[in-house]
Amino acid sequence: MRKNIFTSDRVFRLLIVITVVALYFKGILSGSQGILVLILGGVLLLTGFFRMMDESN
Repeated sequence: MRKNIFTSDRVFRLLIVITVVALYFKGILSGSQGILVLILGGVLLLTGFFRMMDESN
């Protein structure tokens, strides 16, 4: 694992998470689809918070 370089990556991930949560609570995303997208958003949030990403290149 290596550290993310840019702050813009963290901001982009945070914007995605905020959008996903808003869509879920507005009822646009619901059921198992909504839960899966929330889990994905949680993963994005955690990896952005810890500033880590997979180094698979």
